[in-house]
Amino acid sequence: MNLIGIGVRGSNNFVGVSSDLISLSPPKLNDSTKSTYLPRVLNTSAKHAYLQADIMGPSFMFSMGHKNKFSFALSSNLKTLMTVNNVSNGLANYMYDNKDTNNWKESTSKDLMFNGSVWANIGLTLGTVILDKPGFSLKGAITPKVNIGLVNTYAYSPNLKLEFASQNAIRNANGMLDNQISAPFYTNSKVQGDSLKFFENMGFGADIGFIFEKKNKKVHTYEMDCRADNVRRDLNKYTYRIGLSLIDYGYIQWKGKAPFRRIAVDENALTTDIANSKFSKFPDVQRHSDSLFALSFNGVTLDTSRADYFMWTPTRLNAFIDFNVYKGIYFAANATYGFVINNFAASKTQNMQFAVTPRVENKLFGLYLPINYNMLAQEVNAGIGFRLLFFNFALYDWTGIAGLKSQTRNAAFNMSFNIPFHQKSKPKDNDGDLMSNKKDKCPNDAGDCNGDGCPEPDDDGDGIGNSTDKCPNQKGVKAFDGCPDTDQDEVPDHLDRCPKKKGLKDLGGCPDKDGDGLPDHEDKCPNEKGQKKFDGCPDTDLDGVPDNADECPTVPGEYDNNGCPPVIPPKDTDNDGIIDSLDNCPFVVGPKANKGCPITAEAISIVKVAQEKLEFETGSSVIKKESHQSLNTLAYYLVKNPDFKVSLKGHTDNIGDEQKNLKLSIDRANAVKIFFIENGVDANRIDAQGYGMQYPITDNKTPAGRAANRRVDIEIN
Repeated sequence: MNLIGIGVRGSNNFVGVSSDLISLSPPKLNDSTKSTYLPRVLNTSAKHAYLQADIMGPSFMFSMGHKNKFSFALSSNLKTLMTVNNVSNGLANYMYDNKDTNNWKESTSKDLMFNGSVWANIGLTLGTVILDKPGFSLKGAITPKVNIGLVNTYAYSPNLKLEFASQNAIRNANGMLDNQISAPFYTNSKVQGDSLKFFENMGFGADIGFIFEKKNKKVHTYEMDCRADNVRRDLNKYTYRIGLSLIDYGYIQWKGKAPFRRIAVDENALTTDIANSKFSKFPDVQRHSDSLFALSFNGVTLDTSRADYFMWTPTRLNAFIDFNVYKGIYFAANATYGFVINNFAASKTQNMQFAVTPRVENKLFGLYLPINYNMLAQEVNAGIGFRLLFFNFALYDWTGIAGLKSQTRNAAFNMSFNIPFHQKSKPKDNDGDLMSNKKDKCPNDAGDCNGDGCPEPDDDGDGIGNSTDKCPNQKGVKAFDGCPDTDQDEVPDHLDRCPKKKGLKDLGGCPDKDGDGLPDHEDKCPNEKGQKKFDGCPDTDLDGVPDNADECPTVPGEYDNNGCPPVIPPKDTDNDGIIDSLDNCPFVVGPKANKGCPITAEAISIVKVAQEKLEFETGSSVIKKESHQSLNTLAYYLVKNPDFKVSLKGHTDNIGDEQKNLKLSIDRANAVKIFFIENGVDANRIDAQGYGMQYPITDNKTPAGRAANRRVDIEIN
């Protein structure tokens, strides 16, 4: 329901309005500032202008039928339109400023016309859904109208030529000018209040339009369609729509109660002083008109033979396309063409305008950002509009008001109050199965809305009929088409490889305790994170032999030797792991990095201090700040001695979960590794391993013993 609305639009191709003039503190307008604040377009083209105002009275719309396929609406409007067309460049400039001697010397206007009209109309709209298919729909509406003319006046000249001798004198004039006024209270140029006849200027008209809608992926029709919300008219049901409409096609038959006036001019050497003929400052158009008819151009002819005349209403053709981009986000584009009917009393409007409008809207709020181009004014305007509950407001050139452009020759605004009633209008559905009673063969027993509405057999009693139940003999859930999910792991039993154990979807419903991607029933080491190629078992020393088959799981070995090093190693007299042929000190134990010679006492001391002072935050792998200095010293030594490698072995006590302790030991060894890397030690020189609680150096029965076992062994080699 529309309570009231108002819309105003104006445009011209001659005079602009400066943004300074429409500011909150407009400057004073006078002869010296007019050109600044009312700048004109200086060219030779004919000048046109129009001003249109609409007051929309109360309007009501009703939807009928359970499909909401038929709508009726009653509307009322009061319209005002003033147009000026085909004003010559010279005459326009003279009207703007008759003191400008460059513009008043000669003026010729062909088909000069002025029209001012006020009329009302009452319309009855019938709208319907013409086609309703699963993928699209076609809607149409027609609005017959009764037009009631209130006031109309026009002035028309097919070819009027004026030549000025000076700013105050017409030297030569040639042509013809017709003028007439029509109003229910106007007779013989006088107001007659006792003879009002508001319905003597009558006519008819119509609006007609069509909309094609491409429906969204959720197929909607105007039936219930197994959807409780489907009949909601306020919900979006299209991805895009295309519309075409013809607006205000019609006429008014005016009763010219005042005489028809014609000025016939044919003078070759006429000099008429117009200085005192009531011409005054622009833009007092009425005084100009009165003065013009006061001039003695061979007299004013009164003719009653053309008292009645016919006028077309301003007909427009509108086309648009509207896209639903995402949920409540839309993008629309439209074009409006105003028909110019060649009639001496026709209400001529703008030729054409285009607009694109992104918008956001929902049931309570809407925001609109139109960008439009007007061919008459030949300018682009950016507008803004919003809707809040029942209030609508739109401004079609906020850039001019905001001062973002110097002037505007086209502007409009609309404001209205609407009260929407988004009724659901559900068809009757006694059993709540989303099939209307009209189509339901069992209206009191809930059934299948895709069938006949009657309940079907349900052998397992899970509420899912046998025809759609994939497990008709097992009580299941609707989410799995009637099949059960015993372990509630979201994998139905008939697809679950471990139906009695809660597991993972990716593993067919089976559990994976150690998280190595291998289900427990296939994992030979279910409590240790391993590798698939070793059936879920780890390979700590990375020698290609899994720990469960590796007799030396922490020492890289050979597959043929069960993961241990060769049984008969090359000769190593000092048993330091470096064969004599490569050992510079074959009789003294030393690391490989030092070519088999003993590490210096300095290095041993640095390592010892670093290891003794190495502490972590409780239950974490974060190194305490107190340990940083000694670790820095060791890192510096390693950087200075690039041949040395360092081995880091993390250990824990036996308190807590074995797997968690293993992870903590690895994380702590890696924390020391990262510390060395960040301080310049090549990562390839560092080996970090974690062994959890496997290798205690003392008894775990005492707090001191457990503290000693919580360590990271540091070895240089």
